Amino acid sequence: MEIIETQPIKIKVIRSKASKYIKERLTIAKKILNILGITKENKTIIINDIEIELQQKILNMETEIKMFFNAGKWNVFKKGKNSEKAYIYITKNIMKEIGIIMINSTKYLNGKNIACYEFKVNDDLLCDTI
Repeated sequence: MEIIETQPIKIKVIRSKASKYIKERLTIAKKILNILGITKENKTIIINDIEIELQQKILNMETEIKMFFNAGKWNVFKKGKNSEKAYIYITKNIMKEIGIIMINSTKYLNGKNIACYEFKVNDDLLCDTI
């Protein structure tokens, strides 16, 4: 009987962006929550009240977002950011990956139904400093 020596098998562990960039991903989420004006007291946004400049701030974070999130699979980046609600789609994807729930709702204000999002987020993420 002949004994054959074998080489150990090397296994390379590939870490996902979610496990690799925890701090960076939370920082991006905090920035977006701050841009949208989400605070401990106010966790609801009215979609039509978000100013164009604030929407553009979120859209301008594309490079940073793609660096730390698996954004290649997101439709908003596949189809382009031409949609008027692209900032909402980006926000929804980020919040979903971080574990923050966004609830789509309608509020009745001034005789009109208004589209809103309510954020279910821990208060520790809603700090003043980023």
